[in-house]
Amino acid sequence: MQLIKPSMISGEIMTLIEEADEKLIIVTPYCRISKWYKLLNKLEDFKRRRVGVEFYVREGEYESACEVRAVGFDPIEIPHLHAKLYLNEKYGIVSSMNLLLSSETNSLEIAYKTTTEVEYQELVAYYMRYLVGSSTSQVRETENLPKVESFDWREYLFNGITKASGWEPWIQENENQIRVKTNNTYVASVDSARGVLQITGIVTQREFEELQAKSSGSHYFGKGLAISLVPHRDGDYNRVMATTKETIQTKTINEPAPAEEKMVADAIIDFVAKVDEWKQSLYSGRR
Repeated sequence: MQLIKPSMISGEIMTLIEEADEKLIIVTPYCRISKWYKLLNKLEDFKRRRVGVEFYVREGEYESACEVRAVGFDPIEIPHLHAKLYLNEKYGIVSSMNLLLSSETNSLEIAYKTTTEVEYQELVAYYMRYLVGSSTSQVRETENLPKVESFDWREYLFNGITKASGWEPWIQENENQIRVKTNNTYVASVDSARGVLQITGIVTQREFEELQAKSSGSHYFGKGLAISLVPHRDGDYNRVMATTKETIQTKTINEPAPAEEKMVADAIIDFVAKVDEWKQSLYSGRR
């Protein structure tokens, strides 16, 4: 999450609203926008373009409901609503700021913006769990709602490695370990004490020395990952290791947190494909 400076909060919320192409979700217990002309013009544009807009307000907050109806949308009333949340189909902002013109000019607020897919999906999960099922309104639009990703991540991993590396992998699961074989062997696991995903790949002595000379190969396959080298010992192989730079919620590789399934699979796919490609380029002279 990225902290938004107080002076920039209303502008960031407006940008999120302006960048909505398919869906906009506004969660604001109190709403006073009748003189917020820039916002009103954008909402009118959404109606012309048929962008789905959902306005959640606090149940019993009559004036807020009237304000929403006045701009042509049906308010969705939520009992005891106090959360403030703004979502489009790309990212979200969670804030202390209600959608009040006075908040823009008179209030000290705080807000955070999502910067990763995992963070975004966590906000969507909150929306689906606590807002979608809590409405007291009779009619509400349900098309094009953002969805918490739900898929077979093992199948996704297998297909992703096949497509990215050109090898149909052999994948074996052990306790907190996934072993992947293409033309090389990789092992993925979760260090629960540190809260990070680790992926290792076997490298030969020549490859190991090449990576040592190139700062561990971070520029080859280190985007979003910390790359290190693990020298062989006791008859084991040299390895290149990738570790996520940000901590994760997943405790075991066998059961990734629902919001992190795709991220975990993508990290493994990307690392395997890039190491395989680098190895091939090393021996073909294409580096």
